[in-house]
Amino acid sequence: MAAKVIRAIPKQQYNYTTSMDATNKVSFWAATHVEVSQYKEVTLVARLHEWDTSNAQQIDIALYNDGCTDEDPKSSFFEDLGQGKSLNFTETTDGAPYLKMAVATSADDAVAANVAVKVTLTQGSNAADCSVVVSADLILRD
Repeated sequence: MAAKVIRAIPKQQYNYTTSMDATNKVSFWAATHVEVSQYKEVTLVARLHEWDTSNAQQIDIALYNDGCTDEDPKSSFFEDLGQGKSLNFTETTDGAPYLKMAVATSADDAVAANVAVKVTLTQGSNAADCSVVVSADLILRD
């Protein structure tokens, strides 16, 4: 079984502040337009390297279908792959270092020709400054 590894998120530090938006949540696309059409399985592997927090903050790293097209390159066509394709690290339960994996297959999850990785940082009930260092890979298998 041939495999290919793509670094979706290089080792990166993210900082929360007490001045986050009203939802206490911020999301962004860490990787988009990752071509996977030649593979039947995509495994998202996320690593929590460091965690400096004290208030039940969490970070989610999720795999999405990416329906990008050459005809409409400025539009975003993302679909959440759903239950089990989002990796959640929570300050109260996951100490660093920590590793989590999620597998999506073309047969079970209707994986598109391209995928994307979304990161969501969430504050706890009492906002506090926080720093987290994570990285993530996509492992593609025939």
